[in-house]
Amino acid sequence: MTEQDQPTTKLCLMCCTPIPARARKCTTCGEFQDWRRLIPWGNSTLALLTALISVTTVAVVPLGKVVAGWSVDRDDARVTGVMTEMTTNSATVAFLNTGTARSFVDTGLTCAMLVRKQPGPGYDQLIYRDEDISHVAVIKYIRSIDPNGGLVEPGKLAPYNYVRTSVKRVAYNPANKDFANSCTYHSISEGGGLQSTQRVIPPITGALAIYYSGIDETTPPPPK
Repeated sequence: MTEQDQPTTKLCLMCCTPIPARARKCTTCGEFQDWRRLIPWGNSTLALLTALISVTTVAVVPLGKVVAGWSVDRDDARVTGVMTEMTTNSATVAFLNTGTARSFVDTGLTCAMLVRKQPGPGYDQLIYRDEDISHVAVIKYIRSIDPNGGLVEPGKLAPYNYVRTSVKRVAYNPANKDFANSCTYHSISEGGGLQSTQRVIPPITGALAIYYSGIDETTPPPPK
């Protein structure tokens, strides 16, 4: 059969009205002429499809996060530190990782500590009075050798010990008093995408010990 011999019309599958042979929908009754005629189109059907699409979307999004966002999950590390002990020679910091990925804290710990003038005329127990402060001691500590390399597992406490390596005497500026008596440390997520610098506040006993120690570059290094 040639193309000219093929019929130009066909009967609607619903109302039997003649319609063009390639028509997909009857112009008389509105019935589809393909697979769509098997679906009972109506409000209930549309509601069902809408609900199905919504559920499918909710299910696919978390899956996408797991598959396509693996590197993001590996960077979900949130490390905070609490200094439990501090002396002129050493310090101990307990780190907590509240994220879902492993993190590593750097080997260094840098502290800027107020140091009082040595006892003399008019000496008293008042602390942090501008006229009593001699200088700021920038103390650098290094983490003691550990087999974990500074690892902080998710949901776990990781205490690390530090030993003083150097002291630098810096002139005291009253405008920077709020930034003194604090330490900073660096952490990096296992994925390498999240690096942060955090502050940790020394315990009051440690801060007072440093304050009255007179520590500066001339202070002997810690005993080995």
